Amino acid sequence: MAAKQQPSKVKIDLYPEGPITFTAPVEIPTAAGDTVHIEFVFKHRTRKQLGELADARVARVRARFDAEDAERKRREAERAAARERGEEVDDEPAFPPGKYLDDAVQEIADSVEGLLEIAEGWNIDGHEFNAENLQQLCDLHGAAANRISTAYREALANGRLGNSKR
Repeated sequence: MAAKQQPSKVKIDLYPEGPITFTAPVEIPTAAGDTVHIEFVFKHRTRKQLGELADARVARVRARFDAEDAERKRREAERAAARERGEEVDDEPAFPPGKYLDDAVQEIADSVEGLLEIAEGWNIDGHEFNAENLQQLCDLHGAAANRISTAYREALANGRLGNSKR
């Protein structure tokens, strides 16, 4: 009877010290139909850390929504009180002037905030990796934030060989 062969031992650092980063390519489509290829330096996170990050982002969005909702209710209560006093009051427009611009600016700001939480560098020549340049990238290329965050999640989920460094 043949003896069972034991698998060879594998060395893995289950308790790494310090932050771990990795690079991953991101393909961002342009309005002209081209694709911009950017290498991002991402911050590695464990599954638990990703959950904490997602919970924190949801809490921030919920707090902003709650504050906006409270402000809307306050304005509506003021209008209702004015009506009860017999004052003529205009209804608040469903789409006030500047709403779309305000929404776009907020969406870009949210995207930049989220990207700064997952990335710390890129290979765009002549442009430092910072909030201002990320904002410009997201404003110029509408799919950028989604493509960057998707590349990050896929790299973490699928793993990448030969690209990690400390």
